[in-house]
Amino acid sequence: MHQAVFDNQAAAFFLLPGFAAALLAQLVNWRLNGDFPGVRWWSIGLALHVAGIAIRVNYPDEPNLMGMFAINVLVMAGQFALLYGLCRFAGRPMFVKTMVVTLVAYAAVLIYSSAVQHSIMIRTFNFAGGLAIVCGLQLSLLPRIARREGWTGAIVLAAAYGLTIAGIAARGIAMAIGGPDSIGALHVGESLGLLGRQTLVQIFVTIVATGYSYGYILMVNNRSRWQMRQMATEDALTGAPNRRAFDAEIMHAALRVRRDKTYLGLALMDLDHFKKVNDTYGHAAGDALLRHFADLVNDTLRETDFFARIGGEEFALVVADASSDSIHLAAERIRSAVESSNLVLPTCILNATVSVGSAVADLGESDVEALYRAADVALYRAKSNGRNRVERADLIPPALDAIVGARVNIAGE
Repeated sequence: MHQAVFDNQAAAFFLLPGFAAALLAQLVNWRLNGDFPGVRWWSIGLALHVAGIAIRVNYPDEPNLMGMFAINVLVMAGQFALLYGLCRFAGRPMFVKTMVVTLVAYAAVLIYSSAVQHSIMIRTFNFAGGLAIVCGLQLSLLPRIARREGWTGAIVLAAAYGLTIAGIAARGIAMAIGGPDSIGALHVGESLGLLGRQTLVQIFVTIVATGYSYGYILMVNNRSRWQMRQMATEDALTGAPNRRAFDAEIMHAALRVRRDKTYLGLALMDLDHFKKVNDTYGHAAGDALLRHFADLVNDTLRETDFFARIGGEEFALVVADASSDSIHLAAERIRSAVESSNLVLPTCILNATVSVGSAVADLGESDVEALYRAADVALYRAKSNGRNRVERADLIPPALDAIVGARVNIAGE
């Protein structure tokens, strides 16, 4: 016995309330968080999707050719709008080649199945295939966002996309088993064969629509919290970690080197004659120089190195498992890069230099106060000896056990 599935009008009838509610929630999200990139496109995408579904609900029979094109174009355009919004939110380019190929193939099959073959089976599978591709592309973006900002929104959206693909696949299987005669055999209020009764379908669609709605909202909330954390630990001017982040990092690094019996290196850096730059060319030039310096340093670092801005023109570099030679060489690379790089501004050309003091704690020791003092003394010596140079600190004595784990003001302020 063939299994029957709901006709397309009945399927649209079940989809419409859930996606209309998702659209309303997303419009509120857009109103409250419209400054986030991509959010408005989620509202636009859901609006197009709802418009296509609503048109299909109002057709008691299969629509004419123009009506069929309008429905398919609206729904598929809505899905691509959702994808574009997610690409913007993730900060990556749109999948242009994949999108063009998918749209061309989708349009070609739609024209053939509507104007030539007049096959509802082909149209339905064509729509399901295009929808599955777009949902798959959206799924591929979620880990990129979640790794940085949190997984709650990504998990909810992934569930919504996954259930959408699963629903498409289940309907396709039922149609493949039942054949062409199964399409349109069941209407609202009748049994759904393989997929159960209409109550189960309503629950399924509600879960999917809720996933779309709240998944996007949760992702925006995750972005807001992440930005607040960034503001608390990131220097607004240079984008480098700030003093608070440096304090936390060096304490954690000290505990790691004590546990692993390795060395901990610290380099303190000070841009030479920075006050003169501000006084001569203005604070805008000084700010540009600070950003330029931070960019140069970041280009020379390894992933395991930690670079932070700890004061006006003062920066610090924390290097785990460092020897005196290795951190001296790292500091020398920074000094050389700064000296050889001119900053071209509309009003002037700046050729800055930097003085650096480096120090390495004894094997397995974690006295960050002593380490900071030693690097600071070496920095003072670099300035006293003519600036634009790197000086190493003298040997640092072992730390007292009592200081380990204590939160200290390593600047001595």
